[in-house]
Amino acid sequence: MPELILQTDKLTKNFGHVKAVKGLDLNISQGQIFGLLGPNGSGKTTTLGMILGVLNQTSGSFSWYGKPATNEVRQKIGAILEHPIFFPQLSAHQNLKIAAEIKKVNPNRIEEVLDWVGLAERKHDKFKTYSLGMRQRLAIASALLSDPKVLILDEPTNGLDPLGIADIRELIIRIAEDGKTIILASHLLDEVQKVCTDFAVLYQGSLIHTGNVQEELAQDQYFELKSNDLDKLEENLLLLEKPENVFRQESLIRLQTEKTGETINRELLEKGVVLSELTHKKKTLENQFLNLLANHAASH
Repeated sequence: MPELILQTDKLTKNFGHVKAVKGLDLNISQGQIFGLLGPNGSGKTTTLGMILGVLNQTSGSFSWYGKPATNEVRQKIGAILEHPIFFPQLSAHQNLKIAAEIKKVNPNRIEEVLDWVGLAERKHDKFKTYSLGMRQRLAIASALLSDPKVLILDEPTNGLDPLGIADIRELIIRIAEDGKTIILASHLLDEVQKVCTDFAVLYQGSLIHTGNVQEELAQDQYFELKSNDLDKLEENLLLLEKPENVFRQESLIRLQTEKTGETINRELLEKGVVLSELTHKKKTLENQFLNLLANHAASH
């Protein structure tokens, strides 16, 4: 079993009459890229603020590595909550040197982290000349200076263009492959689907669902099949598959199966059935998310 990194127990935060986070129970394990997913105002940033000790919780508790948060434990965590402040007139290298002094870490890591985030060639350029994506990569480099075991990112691709989003996405995956656990908050469903291994959905401060991304998306995948002779197609599918997995519609047949498209096509060809169309349909995290919100709203 992977080591339990973070556990929250009924974690709650109120701002006056506003209940920003309500009784949150989370378990995050070593090696996960864990996405906190939810619309703006759902309590994601507040949750990150509490587990980092920036905000005091109203009630409940949390533990890192099975222990209450101490300075020693916090040194294992790198985080970007807001846009980090860098000096515009200084280079990336000079800015990281200041960050290393503040964090009391070895400046020898500066070259390594700049290389990691793909800024080695621009390390002597002034920060003010950096694009938004490069600034975000420098922020991640700064968070990696202390070689943390856990990296926490709040909306890491906010405001970036598609190329910048793809760059940050690849960087997050590479960092995770290096053995670090990553916790990221996002309202971008596509980002969470492409990057995260596991996720939790927050809505108006409440946890409404947790799951494994691959397991969730593996459910409800199906194929749509078309042929010039739909009767013959249906007849042969009923011989090859469980009858309850074959659904005939007006112009196509929907098939729920674990087989690949290649296997389906080959088996039908062997029976003399030629497909005019074979489409693999997958549930997206967006479908799942919208269903969860609709179900939650209906039950409250």
